Amino acid sequence: MTNPTTNYSYLTDTEMQILQQCPYQLTLSVDELTKSAVKRYLDFENPPRPQNSWIIFRKDYEANLRGCNSDVKQEVKHTARECSLKWRQLSSEVKNFFKVLEKIACENHRRIYPNYKYKPKNDKNSNLMDDTTSTTTLY
Repeated sequence: MTNPTTNYSYLTDTEMQILQQCPYQLTLSVDELTKSAVKRYLDFENPPRPQNSWIIFRKDYEANLRGCNSDVKQEVKHTARECSLKWRQLSSEVKNFFKVLEKIACENHRRIYPNYKYKPKNDKNSNLMDDTTSTTTLY
């Protein structure tokens, strides 16, 4: 499953063991699942967020669905709902495996975007929320 030439020196011994045992049958390779989206985001001012374990699972799950039902188009919301149900049913061992993949994806992301810092966008309604939640004291 893993590429023998890939350097995972940042993983602990336990994480390497989890990665090598692979308690889940992947559709895509570890490298395909954990690579950061570079081609899609050419703007280095606004890089994508690193993938978390659920996103990696969903990417593999969708690839599996496309492989099994290549002639059937499924709506994203149905795929997401189905994937979410499957995720909740997974054992902690399998979720730990995806946490290790998340760590690999974050390291790949860090290499591509070394100055990345998460900056959430301001919501248009955030000013309204601030106004309604603030209390004014009258003396």
